[in-house]
Amino acid sequence: MKVIHWNETDGIWYDYDLEKKLHSNTYYISNALPLYAKCYDDEDEVTPHRAYEYLKREGVLNFTKGLPTSLAMGSEQQWDKENAWPPMVHMVIEGFRTTGDPLLMKAAETMATQWLGVTYKSFIRTHSMFEKYNVSAMTEECSAGSGGEYEVQASFIIP
Repeated sequence: MKVIHWNETDGIWYDYDLEKKLHSNTYYISNALPLYAKCYDDEDEVTPHRAYEYLKREGVLNFTKGLPTSLAMGSEQQWDKENAWPPMVHMVIEGFRTTGDPLLMKAAETMATQWLGVTYKSFIRTHSMFEKYNVSAMTEECSAGSGGEYEVQASFIIP
């Protein structure tokens, strides 16, 4: 992971384009998922902090309703800016929480508190938990996400 995906300049893991032989250099939430998988040495206290700083620089920690899957706009696909996917948000939170670093654990707690708060309010309002959520600052409340090949799936429905 470190040899192929780690970008020392940006301090994050990127997708790697085999044909072009270079990193994508584009924000996706998946860039931070190697934290969850512990793709760094146990003694390495720098890498998790660099990943956190990357998320700050990209502005995604300013989304108060959850971490967007990407910052892409206009494709109308389910990976566009407004959507956040619960498993990916959870993996980033856990990636920071399990570092044992007080600053990163506090950041994980903040992310988890915000995420649980908005998804709980959405659940109370809709009686559903969705596969993806709209985390755009343009909406007042967190709601089901949109875009993609099919209608948003309500994973769990309370009659």
